[in-house]
Amino acid sequence: MPTKQSLVNRAFSNIGIASYVFDISPEEIQDAVTRLDDMMAEWDGQGIRIGYVLLANEIPSDPADESNVPDKSEQRPEQPPEVTPRDSISDLLNS
Repeated sequence: MPTKQSLVNRAFSNIGIASYVFDISPEEIQDAVTRLDDMMAEWDGQGIRIGYVLLANEIPSDPADESNVPDKSEQRPEQPPEVTPRDSISDLLNS
């Protein structure tokens, strides 16, 4: 299972801020993990649960903590089928 920092590193990479190009400080990593915790707590309050470990107190998470998010959550979703102008709605629904 990925650590909270590995999820943050992946997010930084997805927005073009890879650690091998930019110097990401430990404070920036901690801030990102805190924001991740906040987002996961908000989702949990809305009934969206993916297994993420939420802390019961106000102590910030350690970036090295396991996230408890299944590895499959790190995988990219399948690409939707390519649609061309000649495809009809019934063709797409029947595929």
